[in-house]
Amino acid sequence: MMGFDEHHRSQIRLLDVQSKRVETIVTLDENWYFITYADVSKGYLLSDGKRLRYLDNQNELSEIAFENYEFLHFPTMSVNGQHLSFTLKKINGNVFVQRFDAEQARSLTQSNRHSWLASFSPSGRYVAFNSNRNGFSQVFIKEIERGEERLIYANPSEQLALSQPVWNSDGSMLAFARNERLVLVRWQGDTPVIQYYDDVVGIPRYWSDDDNAMVFSRKGVRGQKWFTWQFANEKQQILYEGEGDLMDIGGEQWLVLPNQVQTLEGNVLFRTAQTASIVAHRTKGSELWFIVSDTSSQLSQHWHVDAKRQFQLLDTFQTPKGEISDFNDQQVLFSDFHSDRDIVTLELAWK
Repeated sequence: MMGFDEHHRSQIRLLDVQSKRVETIVTLDENWYFITYADVSKGYLLSDGKRLRYLDNQNELSEIAFENYEFLHFPTMSVNGQHLSFTLKKINGNVFVQRFDAEQARSLTQSNRHSWLASFSPSGRYVAFNSNRNGFSQVFIKEIERGEERLIYANPSEQLALSQPVWNSDGSMLAFARNERLVLVRWQGDTPVIQYYDDVVGIPRYWSDDDNAMVFSRKGVRGQKWFTWQFANEKQQILYEGEGDLMDIGGEQWLVLPNQVQTLEGNVLFRTAQTASIVAHRTKGSELWFIVSDTSSQLSQHWHVDAKRQFQLLDTFQTPKGEISDFNDQQVLFSDFHSDRDIVTLELAWK
């Protein structure tokens, strides 16, 4: 069976059903693993989504020589031990930017891999996004007008799960999670400065106005658990656990749900049509902006809420053909997505 140690690394453990004793066979890394037992060789096949490994009956771990840039799932060995089969999931897509007043979107990335989870810098000059163009998730920054692109987080441990980058107020730092552990990157120097905070478990959602704290969410028993984390003392404080996204609007906590905006006490402030939903939102100070997309009309609306709780419709535009990840006053960021799965069989050459 699979388990995890105190450093969040994957482990293969063996449970003796009679004695109830658990023995750790091997410690791997922080990625999640698929595991299956091969009767013919009395060993285990492992995949972390990008590579294949084999653990023999002497608990020796070895790599299976196979170069892969897709997502490798569910490895299985044939009964005679001569062939290895697995599911190869191919994901392709690019990041696009579309102005509210334009019909055509502009492609910001051109790759035969997948780029997604893009976010605008506060100035609107840059876009940060994730891409697996090099075989695993990495974070890039692109200057929108000139097209200059820079890798600012190479992901040296090659972990697959990176969250959407979140900018601080002056655009000098980015926060994101690798396997739900906080990473901060100061990217403007010649060499990015990277800080890891493995004790902070969750997805960074937004910074405080003074950049002294950050709001996170992670899965809880009753829905999303929201908490703040202070930079000065690294203390955490639970804010809310339940459905919806928690927003701080001028010191008051609001919930953004798929079909409505409400106060934390349940007072509904805005409700969408039955065929529409809120697909993106952002906040600054005492103001809120959100995008409502209607499946019946294929149109989206850009709304603004001021400090006096006045809701104003700013723009109506054609719904982008992809998933919206961020927006600002003039335009939206979205990623298209194409996925297919192939069953692949390799002939094994045992040494």
